[in-house]
Amino acid sequence: MPQSLFTPESFDTSTPIQRGLLALLSEVERAYVDALSLREVSISPRFETLAGGIGERRLLLETKVFTGGALERLTIAVMYTPSPAGAPPALVSCTVSALPAFGVALPILGLDYVALGSKLSLVAFDLSPTDIETWSDARNNLIDLSRRADARLTARPRPQFVDQTFSPLAVFARADREFAELACGLGVTLLERHAGLCAAARPLPFARANAADTMVECWCGAMRRNKKESRALQRIFGPVAVDYLEDFLFTRDHRDPCHVTTASDSPARRVPAFA
Repeated sequence: MPQSLFTPESFDTSTPIQRGLLALLSEVERAYVDALSLREVSISPRFETLAGGIGERRLLLETKVFTGGALERLTIAVMYTPSPAGAPPALVSCTVSALPAFGVALPILGLDYVALGSKLSLVAFDLSPTDIETWSDARNNLIDLSRRADARLTARPRPQFVDQTFSPLAVFARADREFAELACGLGVTLLERHAGLCAAARPLPFARANAADTMVECWCGAMRRNKKESRALQRIFGPVAVDYLEDFLFTRDHRDPCHVTTASDSPARRVPAFA
């Protein structure tokens, strides 16, 4: 377990699903935080850890944000069930998003895994396009993973809110216990490949940089319109979940609790990250 990132010293590894979710977290730390030398960003204490539950089951949602290099923002959120008597907590979900810095030719990474009972009730991942002329690099890193998911996992309906922002190769599926290792392995591979794109990212011409940034804004807006997720989190964590989703998790402007304003943040003075 990447002990430097989250509060628990370790997580449960007794099942394939738990080991798979842990592998996702470990890959985020290795491929992004460590390999790309990202720095952690302070966020509002109100959103660092949400506490709630379903019936008798207590749940915590812990979130970390990082930035640096080709990434404006890497967000990692994990939900877990604290265990009694010092036993390691059990992971329930792993959510990762990576937004490109202004002026960088990168797709948006989105990954969301949710474990309920003995299966993965949600396996979702994508590299969402921001610049059509460089989309082929992202497509080549996603197409085989999408095909493997289609062949082995159970498809879920494509949500309407993603129609204008996610790629045609986006995966929305569920996985029974016997395919949990495969499903998590697909996510680990995608994280590794996207981190590689970050390390080799190229600058965009200014006009295309503005267009790409508009695509990032559209993606964040679409995620804020995910009412199904909003209702699910409200049932677990109460009204604070609305603010968490709409004012923090997918917000980039000055209202963002983790946004640090600098002179270069002014819309009139924004320049590509590699200028």
